[in-house]
Amino acid sequence: CRTMPVYSSVHAIYATGFGSVHRAFRLDGKQVTLPAGTAHFLEHKMCETPKGDSFTFYAKTGASANAFTSYDRTCYLFSATQKIDENLDILLGMVGKPWFTKATIAKEQGIIGQEIKMYEDSADSAVMENLFRIMYQNHPVRNNIAGTVESIEEITAETLKLCHDTFYDPSNL
Repeated sequence: CRTMPVYSSVHAIYATGFGSVHRAFRLDGKQVTLPAGTAHFLEHKMCETPKGDSFTFYAKTGASANAFTSYDRTCYLFSATQKIDENLDILLGMVGKPWFTKATIAKEQGIIGQEIKMYEDSADSAVMENLFRIMYQNHPVRNNIAGTVESIEEITAETLKLCHDTFYDPSNL
């Protein structure tokens, strides 16, 4: 943290170089191909802990928190005016200790499936998605950041753990 005179709030962001365009990579000499929407799905799952949702913990400290996935990164952030160390612990804990179960993954598939359908009903999103599909014939930016209802059904706990181990490494954060 860097204190600045006259400012009373702290803003923190923790980001990894793992976004929706990262669909294929080599690991230990083997090619790994991910379903569309994996980075976004992992973002959602990182906010969940065995003790509850991280945003509930932030709310108890008075912090405002959010997370987002873009084409090239996933970011977790908060702003607060108090309990900064506690909020940093929440942030580092949620990004550093993933928790996945079959039941919570199935639940999240339903939630993200609804999110995907919601964006499909948005004219702005539909125009942008269609424009990217026309402009980029082979680049993964042509695919929706959240994936498709079908692609997220392929995501498993093993897939998420592999991505966390690979992309949430300190060298990539």
